[in-house]
Amino acid sequence: MSKRKFYRNFNKRKKFNGTRVVTVVLCLGIVGTYSYINLKDNDFMSKLGNVNVVSSIKNASVWDGIRKLFDKSNVITSSNIESELKEIEKEDKENNEENTQVASVSNMVVYTIQVASLEDKSDLKKIEEVMNEYKIPSSSMTIDNSQKIQVYSSFDEYKVKANLEKTRTYFSDAFLTKIEVPMLSLEYTNSYSYMKEIADGLNDLIKNYQKESQYWDEGKNDLQNYNKILTSRKTILENLKKSTQKIDYYKMDKFKNNLISYIDEVQNNILTSSKNANENKGYISESLLLSSVQQYYLFVQSMK
Repeated sequence: MSKRKFYRNFNKRKKFNGTRVVTVVLCLGIVGTYSYINLKDNDFMSKLGNVNVVSSIKNASVWDGIRKLFDKSNVITSSNIESELKEIEKEDKENNEENTQVASVSNMVVYTIQVASLEDKSDLKKIEEVMNEYKIPSSSMTIDNSQKIQVYSSFDEYKVKANLEKTRTYFSDAFLTKIEVPMLSLEYTNSYSYMKEIADGLNDLIKNYQKESQYWDEGKNDLQNYNKILTSRKTILENLKKSTQKIDYYKMDKFKNNLISYIDEVQNNILTSSKNANENKGYISESLLLSSVQQYYLFVQSMK
């Protein structure tokens, strides 16, 4: 083989490919410029991976590719999402605050005299016999597995104090105490506006208890006035029950069921109270008022 044949075409100049050079330079320019603009972005690498430069050049014009690449309004980043979510959360919170309302039920303080606290209910019958013999209004409620037996009641502390020494004649350990029912706050939105009706109904019921208590404090035998108080209570309870039955929120089932049970119990006491008052057994009617107060206290406690 001759040296001439071996070196054939070695120094021959190749044909210049202009299209390829322009394409390469254009791609490098696009990538370089894009990298510089987004260098401070924490999600730069992930965005770069989402940009198909070759596909853009092949399927679209060069100008469209550049415009889409540099148009940051079309680029979604994690910081954008976080900002938008915070804004949505803020708007929702503001809307909830605007729509949420609070209906309040007044607190109630009733004074009474406690004569015993029993764990063994067998002793309860002996105490009840004394109450019936001396016509002492009484009722009991269970707190911490103990039967709290109480006598007399009034919203006026001094009215109850007047009976303390007399009570100690039969029960030497008797002492003045009070049933404190805290204020209830019922939050609701426009969709649950019946919670306002319930709060108003409970407030009316408390005022009705106060009227009956004043009636017994005065010691007047005015059965017409007393029956008027009971009739008003009957209407209050009926309306309160209708409003309570509207509750259709599962998280309020306990409140709904407990309140309806309480309403039913107090409704059953109305006829018995009226009957005994008309038969000169007012102490039994007073006992039922004390019982209604005690059970209302237990109802509120059950909501904690």
